[in-house]
Amino acid sequence: SNGKDSFTLNELLNEPKVNFQMDCGIGMSNNMNNDHKSNILDTNTENMVNPKTEKIEKTEEEKYNNQIQEKEEFSDEIYKVSDAQLLKQEEDNNGIEKENNNQLAIQEEDNDTLQLQKENNNKVVKLTSKSVFNGSKEKKQVALTFDDGPDAHFTLEILDILKENDVSATFFVLGCNAEKYPKVLKRIKDEEHDIGNHSWSHKSFKKLSEEQIKNEIKETEKIIESVNESYLPLFRLPYGASNEKVGKMIHSLGYYDVRWSVDTEDWSGITPSEIMKRVEKQLYPGGIILMHCSGRRQSIENSVKTLPEIIKYVKGKGYEFVTISQLLET
Repeated sequence: SNGKDSFTLNELLNEPKVNFQMDCGIGMSNNMNNDHKSNILDTNTENMVNPKTEKIEKTEEEKYNNQIQEKEEFSDEIYKVSDAQLLKQEEDNNGIEKENNNQLAIQEEDNDTLQLQKENNNKVVKLTSKSVFNGSKEKKQVALTFDDGPDAHFTLEILDILKENDVSATFFVLGCNAEKYPKVLKRIKDEEHDIGNHSWSHKSFKKLSEEQIKNEIKETEKIIESVNESYLPLFRLPYGASNEKVGKMIHSLGYYDVRWSVDTEDWSGITPSEIMKRVEKQLYPGGIILMHCSGRRQSIENSVKTLPEIIKYVKGKGYEFVTISQLLET
């Protein structure tokens, strides 16, 4: 990092503090559809792991579905969504879930490519599949990724830890939060971390129209480009929720769908030791670690507490931390 315009938590004391940053429909630009004011979330039962055998795929799918069920319950508590509504959403999606999972399993075999140019180092990134679950397994590299920020508290603590340990990471930001905390967004860029798009308001794209999806992505894109003109079109779906329509929309806008291979489940409020166990169990070369830098206080506090231990463990195993763009360089 060149340190330019860098600042700390103490310098942001005048910025508004919130314990949970996903009340995002309210701050959206006027050209966004009124449907974005809704806080009703959707289910997501897709398998984020790209298994090698049918047996492993089935096991991982069941495991992932259990994790997503917990996330739905967590979201239900926050957004006051009724059990009846969630049940109806699940029933509506049952008919397409199996097909979606089969599509995810073969996405890495796609031959479509996209070359992305970074102005700051003139390196070309070639993405060889429409959805990215990991980098090359031939290189002992790992990408740390943080969703749902920025905010004026936890994101700053995480940035401090990364700086102290000379670690690069990737932040998938929500447009509504990036608009609230532009200085934090700029610090992420100035300290040479990657910035990716995580939608404007963290609604499940499976419940939105094509026009709503486009607005969610494009409005966030404007905010990111205001601090980073060389912004790479890397996108992470809220909840990882996708179907054929969603996938086509993302790729038609020039984005690639960045998933993960290590789910820490830090959002759920599990203990630091439980987070560490998940990292130790799922870590492999080319892996993408999913964490969060904004959200429910009791959950994200454990994310911050565990981060130094994760960094120490991963480095101790001989891995290099890289950004998503570095992970995918060819």
